[in-house]
Amino acid sequence: MPVYTSRDKFDFKAMDDEVFKYEDDKLAGQVLTSVVDGTFTSYSSLTMADVSIGSHAYYKYLNDLVVSGRMEGNPLKANLYQSLEPLLTCFIGDWQEFNEKYFSPPSFSWDTALSASFMEFPDELKMAVFDVVPRSDLLMLRLVNKRLWALITPITHSRLRFRMPPSRWSAFEERSTVVYEWAAAAEILGAIFINEAWFPVVSVTFQSWPMSQYCFFKFLKNAVGTSVVITGHQYPLSFFPHIPYPFMLPPTVKSLVIVRCSLTCHSLLGLLSPGTMLESLEFDRVDDGFVITPVNPTWTDVHDWRELNGLSSYHQSLVQNPPPASLQRLKISFAPVIRPVVEDREPSTLYQPTFMQHLFVSQLFRVPQSQPIFQLYLQNNETFTVHLRLCSLVELDLCLGSFLYQYVRWGWSEMSESLTMLTIRACDVEASEYGNGHLPLAGLMSLKHVKLVAPVSSIRCMLWSIVTWTSPAKESSSATLGITVCVDRLSRWDFPRKLSEMFLQHILLSTRYTEYHHFGGSVRISIALTLPRPVLAEEVKYLTRICNDLACDESVKAIFLTPRLIIFPEYIRNIVIHS
Repeated sequence: MPVYTSRDKFDFKAMDDEVFKYEDDKLAGQVLTSVVDGTFTSYSSLTMADVSIGSHAYYKYLNDLVVSGRMEGNPLKANLYQSLEPLLTCFIGDWQEFNEKYFSPPSFSWDTALSASFMEFPDELKMAVFDVVPRSDLLMLRLVNKRLWALITPITHSRLRFRMPPSRWSAFEERSTVVYEWAAAAEILGAIFINEAWFPVVSVTFQSWPMSQYCFFKFLKNAVGTSVVITGHQYPLSFFPHIPYPFMLPPTVKSLVIVRCSLTCHSLLGLLSPGTMLESLEFDRVDDGFVITPVNPTWTDVHDWRELNGLSSYHQSLVQNPPPASLQRLKISFAPVIRPVVEDREPSTLYQPTFMQHLFVSQLFRVPQSQPIFQLYLQNNETFTVHLRLCSLVELDLCLGSFLYQYVRWGWSEMSESLTMLTIRACDVEASEYGNGHLPLAGLMSLKHVKLVAPVSSIRCMLWSIVTWTSPAKESSSATLGITVCVDRLSRWDFPRKLSEMFLQHILLSTRYTEYHHFGGSVRISIALTLPRPVLAEEVKYLTRICNDLACDESVKAIFLTPRLIIFPEYIRNIVIHS
């Protein structure tokens, strides 16, 4: 029985009313059952269990619409697009203006004409040519004929992106349109497209998007969804997306990126379906929803936390019998969303992390003092958190601030044999040159590639990490060390003093502090800055000179590559994160 009045029209209110009635009836029935048998299952368990297996009313409604959209002559798709078109036209104009303002034109433009004989080439050769054709030109090329359309469409349309321009929410008020209803219609249209596609959709991106409570592509057969990105814009006055409960991704997700979002009243584990084997996670400036357990919990705190993470319901078998660890890449950033730029005075000295961030980092990296808190929340033979086990980690990217790096080293024992790539970013300005702001690297026996990113004032402190790098792989000629110094108008004068030739020589040599492990790979030093800033010609010359001098030093075994100058657009304030 359909849950809406017409198969040729999407009615947001009808869907909302039906979902509310379904959940209300479900909860009432469960309460009566619990009175009889003395058990209690919360509303969240019921909702997430239905979402997990697809029996929820939303997915029944969505399936009916998707089936209707495939019917020949059904006007559903036309009606959906007609409801979206006025704002879509407005947004396309906004994006064109936005790109012209903030982004330079591409350095490569396809201007080679394809001869008629190109159509006689084997498909494999055509696909090789398409690999070097810009995406914008492929969109035009696919319209030439049906054969090219069939070949190119899987390339250009296998990644869906739902996005809204920054600071453009007033357009909905001007047209008396409810933003969430408009976004829901766009997702329904996306679901119909995925269902009709003859190729898999491998990536879905939500950018500054009003997120629905339900993941529309969770049960669509063509939505492989190996990569999911949920992000807010990095520009001032932009919408900060909230991922609501009970939003849950399909189990096919391998890579998950959550940037500048809120997970209030939700959890990271709650986003993942049972059976998910997550391989890559980027967790960047996310409010709440951390894998944390508050101290001194009440019975209600423990119950709510377990329900939020599904430990007593849909994730119960997962935490009791965890599969092999799958996470290979992890990026965590707690840097400010936008760092204010003040030209006439020094910036604030240190970025102070929140209490929840302290808890998250200390519990993630198994700090001994934080482990007893876990036992108050877990039952016998439960493993938490399953998807953030570090024993299989190959690449780790951290931007925490010096206050939090003291906790990270406790996790080295778990990833000592697997971690080969490490990036350390200083998102604050460390005042002391000889403080404890650096991260000791002793114990990482497979570490081969290290990248350090920091402002001028803290780069010297961060470089002390290299002295503690005692992995045998450090001496290999294939090892790499990247040093990126973020420079502004105030700090450029301290650059030669902070990054001297003698200091670089000291951290690269074999000494008792490095357990007599020298660095034998390649070194790349870069300067990062934003426009409009003066081009740092003197600083680049200085770097080139000391690199040449160190390359001629017989005691230094490292190979020095040509220094680079990295220039970011003016609107990017915190270049430490993007370098």
